[in-house]
Amino acid sequence: MIILCGIKHCGKSTIGKNLAKKLNITFVDVDEEIEKIAGKSCRDLYRQDGKEAFMKAEAKACKNIAENPLYENAVVATGGGICDNQEALDFLTTGKGGQETKLFYVDIEEEIAFKRIQHNMEKTGSWPAWIPKDVYDDLETIKGLFHNFYIERTKKYKSLCSVIVPVENGDSEKARDFIYGLQF
Repeated sequence: MIILCGIKHCGKSTIGKNLAKKLNITFVDVDEEIEKIAGKSCRDLYRQDGKEAFMKAEAKACKNIAENPLYENAVVATGGGICDNQEALDFLTTGKGGQETKLFYVDIEEEIAFKRIQHNMEKTGSWPAWIPKDVYDDLETIKGLFHNFYIERTKKYKSLCSVIVPVENGDSEKARDFIYGLQF
């Protein structure tokens, strides 16, 4: 199993789908599995039911993925916050048979990640759940919050993942090819 981790909108799903296609294996998105379990979007689950309910659904989704024989040889895109959910990570990294799995950190530049998150906000009308609604109109405050968030998450992912996948200038195809070219 190839497990892609990284901050929201770094390209995990795009890279994962393209890599799975190139390798002719299955692609699975943890967020889609969470939504099947919860019956609502990840954002709504987090906002309506809270962080703990979200993390519980995330762990269950990861357990389901790890135990599903269809996903033994798959590319898995995790959610951006999985680095804070050890139970979910444990399900994915030990899987069936207790074999360790390498985690790949999709490392995108801060500015590009923020632009993608901002673009998504313009489409959906809402920032990620960790941005307080009372600062929605203060772009400078949001940039500051994101900067701190990005630094914290980057440290976590670099400590958790054994392979760092550069996404230079947001180029998901080069990132896909980087992973494809590794001998694993």
